[in-house]
Amino acid sequence: AASTVAGSAANLGVPRVLESLASYARTQPGRSLCLAAQPAGSAAAARAAYATVAEAAACLDASTAPPLEHPLDILPLLQAAHTAECLDAAALQRIGLATNGLARLSAWSALPEARQVAPTLASMASRASPPTRLRDQLCGAFGLGQRTQAAPATGAESAVVGALPPALWS
Repeated sequence: AASTVAGSAANLGVPRVLESLASYARTQPGRSLCLAAQPAGSAAAARAAYATVAEAAACLDASTAPPLEHPLDILPLLQAAHTAECLDAAALQRIGLATNGLARLSAWSALPEARQVAPTLASMASRASPPTRLRDQLCGAFGLGQRTQAAPATGAESAVVGALPPALWS
């Protein structure tokens, strides 16, 4: 049955559709996920898979969208670090901003409105936070630590911290 679904998908041009979809992804992991998507084997499986997309749309309608202000496209930097390549301060700052973004996404998952409107997305986001020690080291090195309304973010942080409600500031 699985080979029949795969053959039918190819006959319907699904690979071309997936390539087109992948062209809109902002990160290499996102592109890979788009290209690896497979058609659901049944209508019930398709509805279950689409439920998460419906939650995301409901978040936009309810103004409770998760904080995805950072593109998180740091895979090339992490690969360079893994090969013992020296990273400059700008690369480390990008990694720090991405880890801070993941921590904020995790914090969003604890908000009552997030759990009410998008329980599946909130559950997924709750597991997004990077290890606290890594986040503290990277964010602390670039002044991305705790903020208050009396001391708003400035400079490179403004795009990350300034656009978020105080409840999501780390």
